[in-house]
Order: sequence, then structure tokens, then C-alpha cells
Amino acid sequence: MTPKDRLVWRLETDTDIRPIIVLLFLLDGEVTTPAVVEWHRSACAVVPRLAARVVTPRRPGAGPRWEPDPHFDPARHVLRVALPGKGTRAELLSLVEELVQTPFVPGRPLWQCYLVDGVEGGRTGYVLKISHTIADGLRLRELFLHQSAQARMLGGVKPGGRGNGAGGRGRRTAEALRFCGQVARDMADPPGRPRGTGDGVARRFHTVDLPMARLREIARGADGSVQDVLVAGLTEGCRRYYQHRGVHRPVLTVFSPYGRAPLTRDDPSPMGNHWFIIRFPVPLCPGDPAARVRAARAAVREVYHRGAPDWMGAVARVSPAVPGRWLQTTFRRFSASHDFIISNIPGPRRAIQVAGATVTEIYGIAPTLGAALTATTVSYGGTCHVVLSIDPFVVPDPAVFADCLRGGLEEVTAGG
Repeated sequence: MTPKDRLVWRLETDTDIRPIIVLLFLLDGEVTTPAVVEWHRSACAVVPRLAARVVTPRRPGAGPRWEPDPHFDPARHVLRVALPGKGTRAELLSLVEELVQTPFVPGRPLWQCYLVDGVEGGRTGYVLKISHTIADGLRLRELFLHQSAQARMLGGVKPGGRGNGAGGRGRRTAEALRFCGQVARDMADPPGRPRGTGDGVARRFHTVDLPMARLREIARGADGSVQDVLVAGLTEGCRRYYQHRGVHRPVLTVFSPYGRAPLTRDDPSPMGNHWFIIRFPVPLCPGDPAARVRAARAAVREVYHRGAPDWMGAVARVSPAVPGRWLQTTFRRFSASHDFIISNIPGPRRAIQVAGATVTEIYGIAPTLGAALTATTVSYGGTCHVVLSIDPFVVPDPAVFADCLRGGLEEVTAGG
């Protein structure tokens, strides 16, 4: 395992943070269980980790490693469930909320697939729950592209061209001191939300669908990216919620994993964790969506650039020496110091299939990691599918928070 893989594994096994990724596909029509089992069997040939389990040697200093499961059978990882009621979107999300809470079977590969019958419109739900230790979101995207015979796994990594020499080291040292100081201040002054009543495991999922053409148009007009537009919408949603709760917070702090380090085009391996974490402050600009987009773009440029240090990579390298309880407490406090997490997974440009069935909609659900909200976005079929994953342990009124966030996103999309 790489240091980042080991960090995610420790968060999954030594803490209650549970960094699990969930993918929800809506399939056009019915699909048979044997066909899905065979689809996953062929996927295991591409990604051996899907047929492997994690083993931690007993000898001191030895880290966890992947080991093929001698009893692996993909049929044990594919379950079929029926959606009660009328098969509405709300009922489907409620079922997924329950499925996510079910732990993986100890000693088996760290993934589970559910086929959900009874979705309105005669469709089938495909739910993949997978450990973040196996892969991050961008690598999972490549797996599905490969399985759809539309792309191949990526090859070697190209260096990001980071500065070197005494001047570069001095600048990075100064940046490191500023970064650590800002993190300490943010952890001492987290968002002022009242504590919720959840158990720390349950989540509430809400979806928002936005037209990609409109998002791109707004991004071009503000000299930003689609993610900048989404950040602007989420900050407006947070502003509305804080106003509802009587909380004054003029600047928000955002946590965002990128699929690769700055200025790199390819990835070092087809699976695993290669994310590059950034965190940045965004000032609230009420009443001006374009100004919010520009503010988000400026904030990202400050932290995602040539020479930007991989802070979480450094944390991953030292994490094996950190006791589990301290790791959990510190990581939760660090995550809770952010107003929200946003994770963007670029979707396939063409239609994909799972076991012969065409995928009509794709939703991704990234872990909250102790934050109140993780917004996961996937672009597919001309639509940006957004899942708002809200932790009721942190937020006492998730439905109200979701309505505020939806309103903020729709306002930015409308352009005012």
C-alpha cells in the first residue's frame, strides 16, 4: 500500500470515520444478477484489489498489504433488494442511507454491490459501496470506462514541476508555517452550528440536478471552472443556512480533494489513492453570483498551483506512528473546521453500460469525514448530478440545510 492508502485504511479500521465511497447508477430497464456477477468478475481481472483482502502482519513495523482472497466469489458481493413503496427518488435515497451503514464482512474484499428493483420508470438501481482504500473517485471512473470498452487505464505519472533549490525550500517552509498556523486557528474556531442528534454513522442524502451547459456558460462568463460555480452555489446555501440559524460567518473554509497533483496529466497506477487535498477560504458575496464564482476561482488559484505542497501526503507518511484515538480525534476536528467538502468526479463523456444495461444517471457519494456536508458532483449525459451528504450528528435539521443548499445552487445556475 502507498502511504495514502494506509492512511485511508487506518481511518476505516482504527476510527469511526468510515471513508466509504458509494456510487449510485440508475439503469435503463432490468438487469439479471448473473450478468452483474460476471461483470464484476471481469472487473476483478482489471483491478486485482477487488478480489483481495487487507492483511496486517503481526511483526512490529510491518504495514498492511493486499493479499488475494483464496475463497473469493463475486456472487457473495452482489445482493438484490426490492425498493418499498412507489419507487420514488426519496425512497431510493432512504434505502441507500441504510445500505451505507452496513459494515463490510470481515476478512473479505472491501466492496458490496446492491441491485435495487422497483425504481420508478421501470429502472434498476445499481449501488456500489466500496472502501476508499481500494480506489479514489477518479480511479473508479476509469474502471467503469474500461469495463464499457471506452477507455484504457492510465499509465505513468508526469512530475508536477515543483520548485527546488534553496529559494524553493525557503518558500515552502514559510508556506508550511502559514498553513499549520491557519489550520490551528480554524480548528479553534469551527463553524458555529448547533450539535445534531445523529449517531455519527448515519447520513442524509439529497440530490440536485443542474444543466452542464448552463454551468459551463456561467463559468466562462466569470473566468472560472464548473467547480468554482458549484462552490459559489454551496457558499450561498451555507450563508442562507447560517442566517436561518443566526450564525455570523463572513468567510467559509472549503476542503476539496483533487484527482491529481497540480500540472500532472496521468496517474501512477490504475487504482489506489492519488488525491491532492486543498483547503481554501471563500468570502461570502451575497446578491452577486458572478462575484462568488470569481472569489472561488481566486481562492483555488492561491492553493492549487505549481509548487503547491501535498500536505495530506505528508500526513499520510507519518500517520502510522499516530495512535488510533488521537488520529480519530484530530482528523474529526480538522474536518469539522471546514464548512463543507466538495468532491468532483468528471463523468464519462459517452453513455456507459453495466452488465449490458445503459446507465441513465450517475450519483457519487463521498465520505463526510467529520464535516457537516460533503457535496459530490458527477457530470454525465449533459447533467451535473450533485449529492448532498449531510451528517445529522453535526447538523440538527438536515432537510432545512439541504433546502438552503439547493436554493444557493439554483440561484447561481439561474445567474442571479
